[in-house]
Amino acid sequence: MKKLILFLLSIACGGIIQSKAQSTPLYVCQPPDPMDILPTNCSGAFYTQSNPPLRVVRQYCYYKINFLNMSNFTLGLPNSGTITDLYLKMKPQMKGSLIKDLTIKINDTTLCGFTMGQSLIRSGLTTVFYDSLYTLTDSLADGDWWRIPLQTPFHYTFSTHPDSCKSLLIELYGLAVKPDDFDKGSFFDMYCYSNYINPMCILEVDTVKQFYSGNYFLPLIGFNPLPDPVGVKEVSNMRLTLYPNPASQLINLNHRGIYTISTLQGAIVQQGEGDEAIVGALPQGLYLVQLTTKNGERLVGRFLKE
Repeated sequence: MKKLILFLLSIACGGIIQSKAQSTPLYVCQPPDPMDILPTNCSGAFYTQSNPPLRVVRQYCYYKINFLNMSNFTLGLPNSGTITDLYLKMKPQMKGSLIKDLTIKINDTTLCGFTMGQSLIRSGLTTVFYDSLYTLTDSLADGDWWRIPLQTPFHYTFSTHPDSCKSLLIELYGLAVKPDDFDKGSFFDMYCYSNYINPMCILEVDTVKQFYSGNYFLPLIGFNPLPDPVGVKEVSNMRLTLYPNPASQLINLNHRGIYTISTLQGAIVQQGEGDEAIVGALPQGLYLVQLTTKNGERLVGRFLKE
């Protein structure tokens, strides 16, 4: 039992969990409301039903505070750093799956979201990855992270103005195609979550017909940023205290609110409300607890289930 505890603690304190040819991002985007159903199966940025396919560009706005450091469970990306990889949490995909013109662009922004009626995508983003015919080199199981090493690492610096949203604007484009028929669309599904609290966070524009739409569903993404020294100090640490820890049957929370218990890989195993949670039915292991108080504060803690 002691060996198991030491092994799990080593993972929580900075170890990287490996799956076949993939890795786990250090910073993972979390829903702002823990009562959001996570994950939601949703066709992502690399699919279109039209034939011939239309060039639909999607831009996503992610808030700095909605990222969780999986090594020390602090909330928020550093205020500056260099992003070296983009991760997307995927539904099953077979080795050899193809995406035409896979394009990823990033920009740091004070943009809080898109407005209804906006019909033009934001310009001036930095192209960090492009492949005219991307081939998936390994199969992905349900819930695996798809890691895309950026060809051009992106250095960002969020505005320190108090009214700044401190967001990342990410543009994704690519047409998933069937290997035997390049004129037909194919699914390349990913996990998403709903974000109805914040302004509309997705802009979709067909650059041929100027078709516009927008919604609140964001793909689950992650990053492995190399933080600047100053950025490390600026990460906020809103800690939720749990006891007893380790726990066998019940954990007490030092704040009352709506809570979500999940695995370190992001799978939700329990939800509830109050200042305690019965955890006797959970398997042994390390778990993450996210709690939102009645004042809207978001706290994060972890515990070991014996």
